[in-house]
Amino acid sequence: MTWTQFVEELRVDVQKAFLDAYPSGFIFDPPLKGIRMQKTQTIEVYGSLPGALEQPPAVNRGPRFGIRAVNHPGGVRVTQVMPNSPGERAGFEFGDLIIEINGKPIRNEDDYSKAIDESPKTMNAKVVNVHDGRTLPVTIELGY
Repeated sequence: MTWTQFVEELRVDVQKAFLDAYPSGFIFDPPLKGIRMQKTQTIEVYGSLPGALEQPPAVNRGPRFGIRAVNHPGGVRVTQVMPNSPGERAGFEFGDLIIEINGKPIRNEDDYSKAIDESPKTMNAKVVNVHDGRTLPVTIELGY
């Protein structure tokens, strides 16, 4: 097994274990009073396996999108924007409402997670701005 194959298999196993353990998302209670968090998890790999013949792949330590969001009527409401993330660079703010990703309506966290997981590197979204209520198109260059 190559290093790349090992990392990919481990990534899939971690995500499957998380989804098996928390099929409806993980609930932090307290301090977030029952807010459901994003349902996908990722891993980061540092170093190499003993005896590995190839170099480990470069590790991107930044998040794919860097936005946590929860169900809200008409889409998902942004609850956290991670510093230096693609979401922050695109201008997302706490309270924005994401209503569409890559032409698909976002009705809940499942739609949101799936759309991000399936998105190509350049993602297009429609967002209702928290400050003025305008619906804006946003283009995001995702990580990973």
